Amino acid sequence: KIGPMRAVLRLSLGDLLCIVDGCGMRVSVLHGSLLATQEGDPDDTLVTGGAPFRLGRQGKTILAARCDASVVLDGRAASVAVKRYYGSTPVVLYRMPSRNEPKLRASKPHLTALR
Repeated sequence: KIGPMRAVLRLSLGDLLCIVDGCGMRVSVLHGSLLATQEGDPDDTLVTGGAPFRLGRQGKTILAARCDASVVLDGRAASVAVKRYYGSTPVVLYRMPSRNEPKLRASKPHLTALR
C-alpha cells in the first residue's frame, strides 16, 4: 500500500473513481453525489455531502459520479484511479503512483492531488 494520502478530485457525470484495497479510506463529497459499490457487498450506497463514507472492505470499490462532484479522499489504498468513458473506450484521467513514484500526479488540470 501507498502511505496515507489526501486527494481532492473533481468528477464529471459518469466518471468512475476506482479504489483497490482501500479499507478504512474516508470519502467525503463536497458537492454532488456518488454511488458506491464495494466488492463482496450486495448493496450499493449513495454518498452525498454531509457524513463521510468509510470504505469497509478490502478489494475493489467503484464510486460512480451521478452528477458533477467534488470528492476528498483520506487514507491508504493499493491504487486509486479516475476513469472516464468516451463511447466504450475508458480513459484514465488520474491515477495514484506506484511505489516507485513519490508524488501524486493529476493528468488533467481540473484534478487536484495533495500530499
